[in-house]
Amino acid sequence: MPPATDPPAPQLSLIIPTLNEAEHIVGMLDDLSGWAGREGIAVELVVSDDGSSDDTVALVQARAPDLPPLQLLRSRRCHGKGKALERGVWAARAPLVALMDGDNSFPPAQLDAFLEAVAAGADVVIGSRRLDEAIFLVKPSNIPYIHLRHVVGQQFNYLVRHLTGMPYLDTQCGLKLLRTEVARECFSHVRVGGFVFDLELLLAARAVGYRVAEVPATIIHRDTDPVHRVVRLSAAIGKDLLRVVANLHRGAYGAGPGSSRCSTRARVAERIGPSPITSKSTAS
Repeated sequence: MPPATDPPAPQLSLIIPTLNEAEHIVGMLDDLSGWAGREGIAVELVVSDDGSSDDTVALVQARAPDLPPLQLLRSRRCHGKGKALERGVWAARAPLVALMDGDNSFPPAQLDAFLEAVAAGADVVIGSRRLDEAIFLVKPSNIPYIHLRHVVGQQFNYLVRHLTGMPYLDTQCGLKLLRTEVARECFSHVRVGGFVFDLELLLAARAVGYRVAEVPATIIHRDTDPVHRVVRLSAAIGKDLLRVVANLHRGAYGAGPGSSRCSTRARVAERIGPSPITSKSTAS
């Protein structure tokens, strides 16, 4: 028999944070694996479990032999989605990382557009549910809930733009793609975490001078929350936003004392080089 060969070095690490996602995780892993195979992209799956009490971990372990290279990172207790993603970013072996939700709410085919944005020069690509081309797939019975979330999100985005000067239409979408070294640098500036870690990542990216692109997102809405939980979370997020604004005025998201924004970006760009995935036809 010919000797076994090692899998190719991954071009893209798919970071999947999980907390009690037994209902969705197998389908998500299969969908991502199928997309990567069709596109000819070498990926690794990084499942960062945040203390699940259901069968999420066991299902991942059982499915792993039939998937692309997979890392399973486990935390004994819940530290939040941001921390789970950060663990995955530091464990990633590819030069690009995709930050995802663990409920399979983003069809993977849209990652093609994210990779194209990186090939065009972006350092950070964020999905946007606010662009006209965004697509929502939702059951009719969930439309009132989605409308409520949309209104709350609009109010949050209005506050973000006016309190931080951020130009982006949607900082909180759960699908983002970054150069790995950029992601690690940006995560090092997260101070508040919680539900506003996405905003902190983008504040850090913008302060350093990284190029950020927005791409329309396609999102599948499967589950809903009670209205009272949406209201309670909105109040908590508002408080966290004020903490972020205070940190912003103290310079917490800048490039750091004694270093210029341009020189920091240049050093990271020199380490990374050009995008490792320039087009479908050249992907290996």
